[in-house]
Amino acid sequence: MKNLTMVCNTPLFTAFIFLIACSSTRIVSSWKEPNMEVDPGTFNKVLVVVLGPSESSRRIAEDKISSRNEILYPSYNYFQHEDVAKNLDSAKQVVRNENFDGVLFLRLEAVEKDVNYVPGTTNYYRTYWPHHAAYWGRYYEPGYYKVDTNYIIETSAFSVEKDKLLWTAISETVNPSDIEKSVDDIMKQVYKRMIEDGFISE
Repeated sequence: MKNLTMVCNTPLFTAFIFLIACSSTRIVSSWKEPNMEVDPGTFNKVLVVVLGPSESSRRIAEDKISSRNEILYPSYNYFQHEDVAKNLDSAKQVVRNENFDGVLFLRLEAVEKDVNYVPGTTNYYRTYWPHHAAYWGRYYEPGYYKVDTNYIIETSAFSVEKDKLLWTAISETVNPSDIEKSVDDIMKQVYKRMIEDGFISE
């Protein structure tokens, strides 16, 4: 099976950089286990868990991430029922029986609304008559209020063997229009921050 180094050099992370030219996502904060850097072979089977606003969005996002590499597996195939996912003993048994050694966990933490005023525009002239025509001809575009929707996502990487959080980040995505594109956008920024934090190497 492929190791994490191969993941970092294949579509799981690096391809995300080229998918979206202008990112609407930014990393607000991140944390890394001190002196921790992922070495080749650290992970061979990683469970992808996405807790979104609905079951359908969860499945779409988990499939999108998992399709990038064969070591990634969507959690909905293993936690198909609420009683299995919520019961700690049952969840541990599933992870142990399936030999998962890592978990990539994405959780929708909050949805925020920002109302911003966008000022209108007008034309200014250095002589009077063009100025007169601009105003009396109503060349003025009034300002308006714009509502931005911000999705706050927590992304975390865990070691199952060590039962430990290794890296985590909070990201903000503004006005997401598509689940799959938003996942690409988030993972692009996650990859960049992981490198900046020294958690993985390019």
